[in-house]
Amino acid sequence: MYMEIDYIRIWQDTATMSVGCDPASHPTKEFIKAHISNYTDVRNPDKPVIGHANCLSNDDCTIKGDTVTGQCKDRLCVCQHNWVGPRCTKYAPKWLVDHDMSYYGPGMNVGIALVSATVVGIILTCVLRCRLRQKRLAREAHEKENEKKIPPVIQSNRRNLLFIDNSRDCSLDDDLPVLRA
Repeated sequence: MYMEIDYIRIWQDTATMSVGCDPASHPTKEFIKAHISNYTDVRNPDKPVIGHANCLSNDDCTIKGDTVTGQCKDRLCVCQHNWVGPRCTKYAPKWLVDHDMSYYGPGMNVGIALVSATVVGIILTCVLRCRLRQKRLAREAHEKENEKKIPPVIQSNRRNLLFIDNSRDCSLDDDLPVLRA
């Protein structure tokens, strides 16, 4: 770890005699977070502290109460899942504890599965649309072929007049019914 110290801020009020690096009256932690680029670089990235404080017993590496947040092993604190800080006293989200801050959501396999499902869905949709279009075109061609085979309609009325409906396309080769009046 490489650090360069420009200056040290010391806050001490004789009335309260606050001891520590981050007193409530002068929040150093918020100042550092607001100016993190001044404290980090490529060789010294900002990463969470997870354990490694000196300890003599398990009580030095856990919060007060029944919850065990860390253990003392080889005179160093070792934090349990999702507990951070030199003495394992702060709860943190999983992405912060995994030491890999490159992701903020589901894993890569979920993204690959969603993209694959989308591609398969698009391909199936295209195939289905092509088949439906081919069926429609075949049906229209069949109807057009059948229309040509229907002879014109010949009707008679009560006065023995014949009416021929020539609205359909017919060829001279079509068989026309012969009506005798």
